[in-house]
Amino acid sequence: MSESLWSLTALWLLPLLSALLLRRPGFTAFPRRLAVAAAAVVLLLALAVFVSDGYQHAFHRSDVAARSSGLGAIYHLGVDGLTAPLLPLTAALSLATLLAMPQAALAAGAAARVLFIEGMTLGALLSLNGLLLFVFWALALVPLMRALRGAAVTAALGRRLQRVYAVAVLLSVVPLGLAMLGLALAGRARGLAAPLDLLALAQAGQVESRWLGGLVIL
Repeated sequence: MSESLWSLTALWLLPLLSALLLRRPGFTAFPRRLAVAAAAVVLLLALAVFVSDGYQHAFHRSDVAARSSGLGAIYHLGVDGLTAPLLPLTAALSLATLLAMPQAALAAGAAARVLFIEGMTLGALLSLNGLLLFVFWALALVPLMRALRGAAVTAALGRRLQRVYAVAVLLSVVPLGLAMLGLALAGRARGLAAPLDLLALAQAGQVESRWLGGLVIL
């Protein structure tokens, strides 16, 4: 990995590892300190990426990829003028959420959920591969399922909220998955070496753009 890829990877991997660490019994006694420290480091990294991208690339797209396969660059991350400011914004909102949450909620697992969602959201913002974007985005929705049940007044209400949320997730994830399949098929039909690479699709400027547009809308 290049230095840029390490820094972009750390943005989503650090909150993910911190969330997994907070699930261990020995770390549940002081969740706020660990969660806030991890979120603060992520915010500093996001600010560094923002400043570096603005200084070196003037917020034009910069990307870096690792490990190619039949679908092109599977692990393909990048930053542009749209995502660069969203990275520190997402990190700052996560840090503010952790600081504002009551200790009881953090001890009940909310800190791990916030960090997990932060990591997956940052990963989705950085992704330049459709499959990678889909995985990050879908995983970011998972922790809310348990949170809805815990926030409900009664167990029955919690189960109903979970069912409604599950239907909403399916109604968005399934069409997104179909859009991904459309991207791959359309790209393959036109001989693109990386049919799921969003950068290659955007540069092609052919019929695949309708699938890319649908992916963004979803």
